[in-house]
Amino acid sequence: MAMDYQSRFCITLLAGKKGDIYHFLNTFEPMLKACFHTLANDNGIDTLEIEHCIDHYDRAVSSCAFHPRSDRSVQAHLNDVFWHLERHCYEDGMLFEDVDLLGFNLFAGQFPRNSKHKKSHFFSNQELLSQWQEWAQESQPIDMSYVIVLNDVKKR
Repeated sequence: MAMDYQSRFCITLLAGKKGDIYHFLNTFEPMLKACFHTLANDNGIDTLEIEHCIDHYDRAVSSCAFHPRSDRSVQAHLNDVFWHLERHCYEDGMLFEDVDLLGFNLFAGQFPRNSKHKKSHFFSNQELLSQWQEWAQESQPIDMSYVIVLNDVKKR
């Protein structure tokens, strides 16, 4: 399991061989993109915008870094996701397919979270979605050459 510090979105993957970082990265990145794509699609975001966000990710992210943290709040959220995973495996069986893991990741992101950096509770699914969209839009300068200022038109 890996959790984003800001959005508290958790990605759960099948365990690979111990120390096989390439297997982890090669399964983590497609799962992250699939989670974003599914969330965006479920929230009615236009397909072109979804593709733009994923293309922006592909252009902007050429390396990765995972940082171990000792934040008790994040650990509490990880423990919560682990509890839900354990309950799911006990009641409904193990998750062996990527589509099942995708469903579980989205399920785990629908519970309210809190953070000392935010004033109120939030949902990690929505946080991941909005943060990714904002990040993709930041790099796009807005072309103002075709904008007509209404105040200027009225003066003429």
